[in-house]
Amino acid sequence: MSNLSRLDKINNEFRSNVNDLNKTLLQQIENYLEQQALILDYIKKAEAQAIIALSDDFLNYNSHIIHYYLCALSDILEIILGMFEGLQDDFTEIKNIFYKIFK
Repeated sequence: MSNLSRLDKINNEFRSNVNDLNKTLLQQIENYLEQQALILDYIKKAEAQAIIALSDDFLNYNSHIIHYYLCALSDILEIILGMFEGLQDDFTEIKNIFYKIFK
């Protein structure tokens, strides 16, 4: 095999690897954006729960209702925290793919 043939083969393999990394990167970015949209929805739910909990007549509610709202708010905040941690992991994966492409 001539040097030119070897270079062509290496070049083709390199392009294939970069294309695969680009596809993976695009998928990771799409997942990252979907996760951000989902987090925004949960933040809106948490905000709605907090508005109810901070209303003037909230303390006049039955103690079981107060407990329910505060537990729901706490659960939503836990979900948001977990999602942010997932976003950090996704961002690390995206960063690693960028490093592979551009190193």
